[in-house]
Amino acid sequence: MVSMVAGRSPTLDDLVQRGAALKFGIIPGVPVPKPWTDGKESDAMWADVEKCVLADEVGFDYVWAAEHHFLEEYSHCSSSDTFLMAVAMRTERIRLATGIVNLCPPINHPVRVAERLAMLDIFSKGRLDVGTGRGSGSLEVNGFGVTNDVSKEMWAEAISALPAMWTTENFSWDGKWFSVPERNVLPKPVQKPHPPLWVTAGNNSTATVAGEKGLGLAMFGFVPPPQIREPIEAYRKAIADCVPVGEFVNEQTMVGTVCLCLEDSQRALALWRETVAKAKPLLSTYFDTVFPPPEPVDGPVPQSTYRRWLDEAANANNESANSDRLAVQAPDPASIGHAELLAQGMCVGGPEDIIQVIKAYEDVGVDQVAFSFGHSLDIPHEVLLESIRTIGEKVIPHWR
Repeated sequence: MVSMVAGRSPTLDDLVQRGAALKFGIIPGVPVPKPWTDGKESDAMWADVEKCVLADEVGFDYVWAAEHHFLEEYSHCSSSDTFLMAVAMRTERIRLATGIVNLCPPINHPVRVAERLAMLDIFSKGRLDVGTGRGSGSLEVNGFGVTNDVSKEMWAEAISALPAMWTTENFSWDGKWFSVPERNVLPKPVQKPHPPLWVTAGNNSTATVAGEKGLGLAMFGFVPPPQIREPIEAYRKAIADCVPVGEFVNEQTMVGTVCLCLEDSQRALALWRETVAKAKPLLSTYFDTVFPPPEPVDGPVPQSTYRRWLDEAANANNESANSDRLAVQAPDPASIGHAELLAQGMCVGGPEDIIQVIKAYEDVGVDQVAFSFGHSLDIPHEVLLESIRTIGEKVIPHWR
C-alpha cells in the first residue's frame, strides 16, 4: 500500500502496483431501508463511515464510495467525494476511491470534479483514486436531462479533459458537451502527475475502452468469477497498446461482490437468506442498463412509478407478475445452496468460504476484491462490523 505523509507525492511505482499482492476494498453505499424514521438517513451515513474506519484499522486497502441519485433505499449517497472527505478525516492509510464520480457534464461539471477531487487528495494526503462512470440507469441520469444513449459520449469527453486540468496552468476546452475558456483549475492534487484513474465496466466493450485509455478497470456487476474472465482478457489485450488519457497507465482490475463473513458460516448464510429477497428488486428495477425492461420506456419515468414497480417486483415470483415492466425476480433464497452461492461469487459464509471465492476471482486476473457489506440488506450494524473485522483478521492475512 501507499504510505503517505504530508508533503510527499507518490511515485508512479506507488500509484500502479501491478503484480503486487491482492488488494482488498470496501464498498459503502449508504442504503436506507424503509420504514424511514427521523434520523435514520443520517445514522446510515455515519454507520458507513464507521465501517470504513474499521476497514482501515484491520488492513483493507481501498474504500470505494458510491455516487447515486434518486435511488430510494438502495443508496442515499449522492456525493462520493464528500463521503470520502469524512472518511479521510478519520483514517490514516486506506486509499479513497470514488466509486464513482459521474462525469456527465449536466450532472457534474468536469471543472468542479477536478476542483473537488484535488481538495480531497490534499486533505487525504495523497490517498485518492478517481473512479469514473456515467450512472447506473435511467432513473439517475434522466433526472438531470441525460439519457443513457448519450452518457457514454459525455463520459468519454470528460475523462479526456480531466487529467490536463490537474497538470497544466492554462487549461481550455471547446468540446461538444462542455467548454471552458483558458483558466488555471485550482487547486492541484498532491499526487503527481495526478491520482490514478479508473472507469466502471460490466462487459467486454467497456473493458476494452478502459484498456485503450489506460484506465483501471472497476467491475461492480457482482457476477461469478468465470463471467469476468473475458472482460479482463479484453482489458489486458487493449491496455498493452493503449494511448492513455492521463500521464500514466493504471493497469489494475477490481471486482465488487457482496459479503457477509462470520466465524459461524451457517449463521452468515441464515442472515443473508433472511434479508436478500428484499434487496433483489432494487437492483433489477433501478439498474436498467444491466436488467433492461422487456419493452422500451419513454422517460423520464416518475419516481412514483418506480415505487410501484418495486412493490410489484417484491410481491412477484418467477412465474408471473402483474407489471407493465417485468423486473428480473429473485429466486427463493432458501432454494440456493451454499455451494452454488459461493460459485456465483457471493462471499457469504465463514472465512474459509470467502477465501475460496477470492481465489476464484484471483485466478481469472482480478487485482483487487472489494466487498459490499450488507448493502441494501437490513442486517444489524454490529453484525456488519463483525463481518469486516472477521475479513481483516481471518481472510486478508492469507495474502499478506
